[in-house]
Amino acid sequence: MIDAFNDIVKRFYSLEERLAGGIHGEDRLARPTFFGFVRLSAGAVCVGPAAARGSSHVSTAALAKRMAKEEASGFSVLDLGFDSPAG
Repeated sequence: MIDAFNDIVKRFYSLEERLAGGIHGEDRLARPTFFGFVRLSAGAVCVGPAAARGSSHVSTAALAKRMAKEEASGFSVLDLGFDSPAG
């Protein structure tokens, strides 16, 4: 799914932008910057049922997302080492 999105999104760029691999623009500080294509990234956090408590894992999820953006696949999983209950 991630690869499909990353391929389809290129249709929204001009031929010149596709050949260049992205677009020229300005960053948040108004500095000229080259931006690669928009791409999908997803980070996941594995937690045990007893450990999941509301928003307590939000910062961990943000870390997983940051890691995913650095992965070529666009996907990252953080396993917090919780064993699933024996069933």
